[in-house]
Amino acid sequence: MRTGDTTALRQLQDALSELALVDHRDQSDESVRSALPALLTAFHQLAAVVSGVVGAFDARICPSSTRAARPRRGWSRSGG
Repeated sequence: MRTGDTTALRQLQDALSELALVDHRDQSDESVRSALPALLTAFHQLAAVVSGVVGAFDARICPSSTRAARPRRGWSRSGG
């Protein structure tokens, strides 16, 4: 997905809205068994995308956090 491309997000939201309407209690065991691995795969893919977006957002909001791990000379020198 390209930055600023909202078409994919709209398609995802539409697909999720359709999936939310499905009553799995009315489906056969075979249908539920075949849907579950596909849904879990999609869930993990979405979690990876969300994690990437959160990481990019965090880096923009807190750019100093990337510098926090670097030692500073002035801090490590004694003032004597």
